[in-house]
Amino acid sequence: MLATAIAKTGDEEQVLRVYSGREGRRQVTKLVTVGQKAHIVQTFETFMGLLSYWRDDAAHSRPTALELANADEAMRQLLHLC
Repeated sequence: MLATAIAKTGDEEQVLRVYSGREGRRQVTKLVTVGQKAHIVQTFETFMGLLSYWRDDAAHSRPTALELANADEAMRQLLHLC
């Protein structure tokens, strides 16, 4: 998500500042999706939501509680984004 936002805005410093701020993930998602058609926004948000499980735990230095089956399914869905 960060690489996509940086590529779109051309401003790595701004993207990282936004990401580390309040509601950073949501704000960076908005940077990426602004001006896009609704179906593209919905697809992007759905797939990025899958990453939120790991991001939120990692941000708070907690091991993830996801079971292997959930992790496998999330990875399968993320691969469809590519």
